[in-house]
Amino acid sequence: MLFIWLALLFFKIHLKDRSVRLHKDPRIGPEVVGDAYDWGDMHHLHAIVRSPYTKASLLPGVIGSLRIYEITGELTQDAWDYLDFSYDQTMVVRVGRVGIVATLNDSTAGESAWSDRLDVIDGPISELQLREIGAMFALANRDLIDRPVFSTLIYDKAFAMITCQRPPLKLKDFAPEAFGEVLLFAVRNYVEARAITVDNSRDPEKVAAAIATGYVRFLTFNGEFIRPKIFREGAS
Repeated sequence: MLFIWLALLFFKIHLKDRSVRLHKDPRIGPEVVGDAYDWGDMHHLHAIVRSPYTKASLLPGVIGSLRIYEITGELTQDAWDYLDFSYDQTMVVRVGRVGIVATLNDSTAGESAWSDRLDVIDGPISELQLREIGAMFALANRDLIDRPVFSTLIYDKAFAMITCQRPPLKLKDFAPEAFGEVLLFAVRNYVEARAITVDNSRDPEKVAAAIATGYVRFLTFNGEFIRPKIFREGAS
């Protein structure tokens, strides 16, 4: 049910984009934000959202990448946080000390692609690290060469199944700049708030430029999990 709730949250947030103007000045054009979306993908999402009502079964492969973590709360005290990568159907949700990262249409490609980094996490993570995982999932979904194919099957007008044909996992070659772009998008508000230090600097322009290279990491270093500072101090 958690995956279905996340799909509902994402769907409701973006359904309104069919009426949100892309330009504040209507003289520039009548386009709306939703014009850029693939509504075929949204149709599949709608089928998932309605599955509790239609009684449709979600078969293996339909559930996408999904991870849940305990969050330290070392940067902000807000009880709720939300971020999504709209075109990658990837979302980051934090409710109190519970953080969730999910991609809704990748059939777990993100978890598989980044398993070497995800598997070393052995404790609570920070908000920045949660957002980095979101960036990782978004990039993996964007870099899929052969995408999963979803469909809804109905038998005898009584039984419905949402299915997935999942091809072997193939990704484009990793491009550091592409990762830097999605990571910077994920943490931009922290950069502008001077909450991130890179190379002993909190200057937003310098930090943003460093992150954009794709070589800044908050989650792991040399294959090891970077424990959030608050917990390192507590263990010393």
